[in-house]
Amino acid sequence: KEFGRTVELALDYLINAQTGEGDETRFRGADGNEYAFLIATYALSEAYGMTQNPNAKAAALKGLGRIVRNQSPTGGWDYKLNKTSTRDDMSFAGWALQALKAGKMAGLHPEGLDECIKKAMKCLAQRNFRGGGFGYTAGGGPTGLTATGCLAMQLLGFGDRAEVKSALDYMREWRPAFDKDKMAAKAPGACPQYYCYYAAQCKYQAGMKQGAAPSDVQAWQAWNAAMKALYPKTIITPEETVEGPDGKPRQIGYWKNADAHGSGDTMATCLCALQLMVYYRYLPTTQAERREAPPRKGRETRAAAREVCVDVDI
Repeated sequence: KEFGRTVELALDYLINAQTGEGDETRFRGADGNEYAFLIATYALSEAYGMTQNPNAKAAALKGLGRIVRNQSPTGGWDYKLNKTSTRDDMSFAGWALQALKAGKMAGLHPEGLDECIKKAMKCLAQRNFRGGGFGYTAGGGPTGLTATGCLAMQLLGFGDRAEVKSALDYMREWRPAFDKDKMAAKAPGACPQYYCYYAAQCKYQAGMKQGAAPSDVQAWQAWNAAMKALYPKTIITPEETVEGPDGKPRQIGYWKNADAHGSGDTMATCLCALQLMVYYRYLPTTQAERREAPPRKGRETRAAAREVCVDVDI
């Protein structure tokens, strides 16, 4: 109720910002490398799953279709959704795969989706995984993006793969931080909050699933305790207030993130807030049961909320 109007306006903005058809589909105001295209498609897919808004469905399907069609021949993705490139950029692919997961959860199935996921999982295992973790591009050594590859496999039904177990070991000692030197003894890279966003989800998925290994339970508990201690303490709450939807003054809060890419306040606030929502954004995928929601009058039946499993020989 408090934030509904804001969410409604944001969703309308994304729908209306979409232009073009097929592989010419774009979002006005997106960055040149199309990271924002992937994230906008992710948001639209989740929005449709929650609201059954038919306009969100149409926009999400157009975005998902372009992602599927512009996968590289080796199974990854690269800047600008350049399907001829074989860099297999792990950071870029992470958002593509989160969008595909959200689409599947919402019951959106663009042509070629399952084959796309199969190719992506092979790419992660055979091209991006090296030295116990996932690299930035194909063939590279492990980086902070180890958490990205790990989460992609977990969300798409491959949480028991050896690559995932190795990745969890690689980031075992990571702790949430805004300073790369405080995240781990061996700093994972220059964008700590970006890696924290993925790591929080990886550790939650591994540590909270049924039959979780004691080491994964302990790693999640340690991360969770550190996260609950850090983020409330570091949120910035200015003295001035803003007018809420009910006309009453409300206090605001945000986080700052000084990273190598100058992502600023908005991105930092999103990354921190999403980590603090990890308890209910996606249930541990290994224990999510298939549930059909009852039809709602005048709207389509909600998609089944379940684990996304694709048979693939990696």
